[in-house]
Amino acid sequence: NEVRQQLNGVFDSIDDIHVWNLCEHIIVATLHVKEKPDLTLSELDNKRALAEEILKRRFNVTHVTIQFESSKTHDHNF
Repeated sequence: NEVRQQLNGVFDSIDDIHVWNLCEHIIVATLHVKEKPDLTLSELDNKRALAEEILKRRFNVTHVTIQFESSKTHDHNF
């Protein structure tokens, strides 16, 4: 819950967060987030970098993986 609170200001919606220790010196975090469909890759990258900085500074996380998804429902009829 504390991790989610710290990242709520960065992302539109966080669906899933997992944080665990691989060993004494390696802490890993994975996030599944939804964002506005009109954000550029550069904007998403800025959000990723900010999240990584927060996780490193506040929780000593050494590796972060973020899966982005559009918050817009897509019609897959081609």
